[in-house]
Amino acid sequence: MGSHQDSVREGGAFDGIMGVVLPILAQDVLRDEGLRLPFAVEILAFADEEGVRFPTARLGPRALAGPSTRACSR
Repeated sequence: MGSHQDSVREGGAFDGIMGVVLPILAQDVLRDEGLRLPFAVEILAFADEEGVRFPTARLGPRALAGPSTRACSR
């Protein structure tokens, strides 16, 4: 679970960061309730998802997943 931590000018007050904070809060509730899931939960916070700081978009996801190729997008 996760999202990007940066925002864009017209994205709204909670654009990006809420997608990072809410999974953290959900995981806190699971822990506090003593609930264990049958799988691991990972929380990601990507940077530069919108591509406003650098000339390329999705810099954070690309660092994790690697660059996409034309063959992969079909």
